[in-house]
Amino acid sequence: MANSTKRPLPPTPSNRKSIIDLSYDTENDILSLQKCLEQKESTINNLKIIVMEWKKKAIEYEAAYNEAKQQLEERERFLMKRHQAEIEALTKAQIDQTNENLDLLLKLENENKQLKQQLQNSPTKEEYQLPIPPVAPFVSNTSQLCNTAEVANQTATASVIKSRKQSNELVERINEMMSAMEGTLHGIKDSYGQTVMEDTTPPLISDLSSSEEEYDAQSIEIIPKATSSKKRLSSFFFGSKHKKDDMFVEKKKTVFKVPSNK
Repeated sequence: MANSTKRPLPPTPSNRKSIIDLSYDTENDILSLQKCLEQKESTINNLKIIVMEWKKKAIEYEAAYNEAKQQLEERERFLMKRHQAEIEALTKAQIDQTNENLDLLLKLENENKQLKQQLQNSPTKEEYQLPIPPVAPFVSNTSQLCNTAEVANQTATASVIKSRKQSNELVERINEMMSAMEGTLHGIKDSYGQTVMEDTTPPLISDLSSSEEEYDAQSIEIIPKATSSKKRLSSFFFGSKHKKDDMFVEKKKTVFKVPSNK
């Protein structure tokens, strides 16, 4: 079996000419193989150069990707901090405003209770009516008593009417203030929802070179505390107080007739 697998030897040339032809053919084959080998080596070198260039580009792209990723992460952290600060500022301002409104409501309720108590404790018209004194012999004393009774009656009537009117106006203003507060709270809630929707979708950064300048230039903006609405509401409800003091209650004068002595 070993002899059958052997490759047969080439035929031995019979003369010198055939030997020379064979040597020429062999040299030509060797030269062609050398040229082919040189071409392959040149191709391999070119491919190596291309591979090195692609590897260099890949390294540059990877570095640029890492830098852009780091900038985007920093930008995301910055936006999250600013958003959190804005939420805390809005929450604090809303809590302060709610506390001020509650304090104002308690104050108005206490004033309403005091006015009602004063109205209940104030003397009525009947208590201010003085009994008609007996007819004196002198007309001057009778006129003086009538004038005193008339002044007391007018004062008591004006005080009762004024207190009742102030109490009714205060109740109406409390109802109006509650409606205004509900509208203000709804407006704050709607504006807060729109702010959250706008901040949760930050714009993409198209230019990586300008993102650093934008990041350095930006700073956390804290929304200032809302102006106290206590003074506004107080001026709204009690601004016309001096007008009420100028009002006069018209009432017909009571005429006491002095019976004549027959």
